[in-house]
Amino acid sequence: HQGDSLPAPDLSLLRVNVKKGQSYTMKGKINQLMTINAQGMNMSVPQTIEMRQSISIDEVNDDQFTTSSAIEACKVTLTQMGTKLTYDSEHPENNSPMLAGQTDELDKNIGKKFTTIYNNRGELLQSEEITSNFNYQTGVIIPFPEEPVHVGSQWTQDTTMSINNIDMKAVNTYTVSEITKKTVTLTQTTTMKGDSESMAMDMSMSAEGTIIIDRATGIVTKTSCKMNCSMTIEEQGMKIPMTMSMTTESTVE
Repeated sequence: HQGDSLPAPDLSLLRVNVKKGQSYTMKGKINQLMTINAQGMNMSVPQTIEMRQSISIDEVNDDQFTTSSAIEACKVTLTQMGTKLTYDSEHPENNSPMLAGQTDELDKNIGKKFTTIYNNRGELLQSEEITSNFNYQTGVIIPFPEEPVHVGSQWTQDTTMSINNIDMKAVNTYTVSEITKKTVTLTQTTTMKGDSESMAMDMSMSAEGTIIIDRATGIVTKTSCKMNCSMTIEEQGMKIPMTMSMTTESTVE
């Protein structure tokens, strides 16, 4: 019989332990620099995305739970050809006219609820099709191994998804770097490859970051990540190489 106290910090059984009616707010920030090489000319586009997302626990049954999430607010700032452009879902009067039409997908996704079912190991059982880059709920709940973990424990997760008609295959590797009485810290490395049948392009990405998990709930409370991406798009017989570097941060309360 186990008492109410958590097991010794050198070993931790990772499980998601949530209750119906609980809600969380995730705040995220992405700094991105895209470099495009076309006809011997380099063009750099710096961009910052800030986002607030709500996640609520709708149902808990045995070892499964259902969540609904929605993006409550999003702000995008980018510099294009020396001009600063802004999109702000909470202050549309400040939106740059040059972005009109380019932010339609964002507009459609603000406030739209996504329902997802997980088991208590954080494995995705059922989800509405995620067609947007902007549903970050998967960063709040991650898959856990069956057995208890210790510093140095490692596990991998393979995922496939389709975003904007691009088929993506990702391999995530999680490694336990620290265990305290309240938290488990992981390092995460990700490699991703993607291609598209509808447009001639291929893409590869690598990322490395840190994830902090609350031991009591199994919810991710903080993440930071650095990512590098390279892709080639073919248009009218011309190959256009693009590179992108990105840093992401998120907190969950």
